[in-house]
Amino acid sequence: SREGDRRYNTEWRDDSLAAIERRHLERRDFLRRVYAIDRAALPESDKLNYELFRRDLQRRVDEHQFKGYLMPFSQRGGVQNLDSEATYLRFAEVGDYEDWLERLDKIDTVVDQTIEVANRGIEQGYVLPRVLMERIPGQIAVQLVDEGEDSPFYRTFETMPDAISPKDQERLRSAAIKTIEDTVVPAYRKLARYFDKIYLPAVYVQKRQGQFGVFIALDQQAIFIPLPNAEEGQSVATDLDPASLVITSQLQLLKHQDSISLSQ
Repeated sequence: SREGDRRYNTEWRDDSLAAIERRHLERRDFLRRVYAIDRAALPESDKLNYELFRRDLQRRVDEHQFKGYLMPFSQRGGVQNLDSEATYLRFAEVGDYEDWLERLDKIDTVVDQTIEVANRGIEQGYVLPRVLMERIPGQIAVQLVDEGEDSPFYRTFETMPDAISPKDQERLRSAAIKTIEDTVVPAYRKLARYFDKIYLPAVYVQKRQGQFGVFIALDQQAIFIPLPNAEEGQSVATDLDPASLVITSQLQLLKHQDSISLSQ
C-alpha cells in the first residue's frame, strides 16, 4: 500500500510467529537462487545492483538467528500507534476510506499477534531494556478513549476531499466511530492490560545476591521482595498486596533498604 499497490489496503502485515518463520524460509530459499546467478556474467552496470541486493538479503537471513523479532515493542513506534500508517496511504475516494475501515476492524488480530510474539520473547529471555519499555504505556494510553471522535484513528475522517459527497462523508464518519469504539479501543485495552500486567513485570524483575525479585516502596525505603519461582526473562505470579507500590525506575543500583524519596 505504501508503494501505491492498493490490492492490500484492507490488510495488516501478518506478524504471527508462523508468518515470521515462513517469510524467513522464503528469504532463505530466494537467497539460494540469488547465489546461483553467475555474477561474472552480468553486465558491468548490473554487478553493483546484484551485490547490494545479495548483501541486504543475506543480512536479513542472517539476523533471524538472533531473534530480534521476539521483541515486538519499540518506544519509537509500532503496534501502539498504528494510526500513523494512515499517513502513508492515499485517501481520495470513498473506497480508500472503506479499505481503511476494514483494516481497522482487524486491529484486534494485530494485537493478538504482537502478544503471541512478545510471550515467546519472554519465554526465551528476549526483552528490551526497561528504560525504553517504560515509555510505551503512555503511548498506548493515547488510544484508550471513551469517545470514538477522540481517537487518533478518527483524524483521517475529520477532513475529506470535496469529491466525496456529504452523505458518504457522514456515513464514513459514523462507521469510523463504531469501528473505533467496538474494535480498536477494546483491542488497545487488551494490549494495555497485557503490557502492564505481563510484559513490564517481566522487565522489572531484578536480581540481587542470586535471587530474583522486585522492589517495593515501604516507609521511604526500597524493600527487595524475593520471587522464588522467578526465572530470567519470564513473567511470574506474585502474592504481593495489590496496594503495594512497586518501584519501576532507576533500579539498576538500588539495594535492599535504600532510602528513597517518592515523587507524587
